[in-house]
Amino acid sequence: MRRSRCHLSGPSVPLVLASIWLVLLVAGERASPAVASSGKTATITFRSVEYMFRWSERTQYEFTPAGQEKLDAWTDMLTVNLYPTATTGEALASVANSVLGRYQGTGGKIVRTNSVPATPQAPAEHFIAAVLPDPKFLEFAAGRFVLIGKDAAGVIYSHRVYGAAAGQPMATWMGTNGQDVEKTLMAADVSRLMTVVRSSR
Repeated sequence: MRRSRCHLSGPSVPLVLASIWLVLLVAGERASPAVASSGKTATITFRSVEYMFRWSERTQYEFTPAGQEKLDAWTDMLTVNLYPTATTGEALASVANSVLGRYQGTGGKIVRTNSVPATPQAPAEHFIAAVLPDPKFLEFAAGRFVLIGKDAAGVIYSHRVYGAAAGQPMATWMGTNGQDVEKTLMAADVSRLMTVVRSSR
């Protein structure tokens, strides 16, 4: 299999966020998200919190914890996007670069990118973390993009801090949680997760 690399790049980030992300690169261990389904109900346990299936359209599936049922006022969300036309490593890299471009196009600050090289056993996969602005909140989004066989998926964890002065609370939250989010995403059993979200509709 030919190697596929995603050439990810982004704008400079504020010094406080860049400094925090350097701290997050310290190695750590974390269990994979657990997934379960019952009939048309699916749950994902992510970082010891159960996320429940809330909404889907075509190939996008959204999950939030208990108490965050309102999809216009959530704090934490897991989104699974399936990409049925991305069946090669090169196509997956294009998907990741497209997401990166959308984040940059909205004025997002790219905090970290990483591409895990292909091996004889598996194609390359890609990771993007960004802070996305909105007049009402800041949103931290971390996504892993992976190809399993001919099935491509993006698993995105998002966390929002609401209010006009969200910068410092977001920086503090990232300092506490950013590393763990990345480690958990990168340890996820994405194949099993894809099976569960497909059965949740």
